[in-house]
Amino acid sequence: MRLHRKAFTLVELLVVIAIIGVLVGLLLPAVQAAREAARRMDCSNRIRQMSLACHNLESAAKSLPPGYVTFSERYTTAPNNLNSDGTPRGSYPNFPAFVVTGSQGGGLVPRAEVYGPAWVMHVYTFMEQSTLSQRVEQGIAADDHQEACPWDNLDGLPWRRPDVDTQSFIRSAMSCPSSPPSQVMYSDLSIENLFKANYVACFGGRYMRDATPRGDISKRGAFGAVVDINKFPYGQRWGVGKGRRLRDVTDGTSNSVMFSEVISNDTVDGRTSSSHPSGMNRDVRGALLTPMMGGNSFSGFFPPGSNGTDVTTGCPLPTDPAAFPAGHQMFCTQDRNIDPVTGGQWQVAARSYHGSGVNASYVDGSIRFIPNNIDQIVWQNLCTVSGGEVVSNEP
Repeated sequence: MRLHRKAFTLVELLVVIAIIGVLVGLLLPAVQAAREAARRMDCSNRIRQMSLACHNLESAAKSLPPGYVTFSERYTTAPNNLNSDGTPRGSYPNFPAFVVTGSQGGGLVPRAEVYGPAWVMHVYTFMEQSTLSQRVEQGIAADDHQEACPWDNLDGLPWRRPDVDTQSFIRSAMSCPSSPPSQVMYSDLSIENLFKANYVACFGGRYMRDATPRGDISKRGAFGAVVDINKFPYGQRWGVGKGRRLRDVTDGTSNSVMFSEVISNDTVDGRTSSSHPSGMNRDVRGALLTPMMGGNSFSGFFPPGSNGTDVTTGCPLPTDPAAFPAGHQMFCTQDRNIDPVTGGQWQVAARSYHGSGVNASYVDGSIRFIPNNIDQIVWQNLCTVSGGEVVSNEP
């Protein structure tokens, strides 16, 4: 008697495949959601580490780190226009403190050698990166006026390759895990080779100018410009102990945002250079080494994830290959008006790859997820530290 092996028919096989496909289709979104939840948790932990570093600095220096240090509004007055030996330096311009640029020709103003470190460099030591902090300190302490613009002089051009380390840490510790990795660099306004990341400081509820003495005090954020400082001796470029003090946060530390996220533009614009192996563009958003609006800062003018138009100095023109079309969430407008009265109305919104909102840390160190549909006025109020508003429907 011959035995016959029982096998699947073609119909049965197709049914099984269809069932497996349905199960995969049902499970895959759940797996992806679980992975995104894990990435979002990792993201919040990274922002928490930055907040803790700022609090440790505040314990040591009695203030949060300055958003950035600038001598621009007092540059032509003694002793700021003198060499370290007291001899005149020549003609250098005064310009508003909200102007952030490179130090060479091609910047917003010529010879803008008037800056100290931004907040990113201040927190290196308190994030267990004292070696990087020392490298920055050595660079700006040298008797070299060209070194008075750290983001222009620690940019990692071929002859400064060791300084790339100061940016490598930014990319690893200050990038959101949900953000696609990118090698595209920011290069414009006489600044080159700035890598991009995601975590940015709150410069207030409205414009860049409000982060300076020229702006509206009620719109100021946890970080801003420090201008009441001498240029010489060189060690005073840091501005340590001159950022916001906790007593300045009169709205309450649990009601004032300190850090959040931005999305960087990683589209190359076609320019080529041996020092930009993966390409570059003129979009400053996410270039954390520089405190240009959108670089290592954001404002609460628009709510998170907004389709509202960002306005900043570091934005591609519409004809630029790296520009986003009008209506795109990342569409921006280039504005380089540096008039002391009408300029500095620059703002960049918080955005993330989390889909429904952004992570944000508050001055008290807490981390909260802010939904994209938060009321615009509430968000603006949360992004100020001394506006006197009462937040009634905080997320």
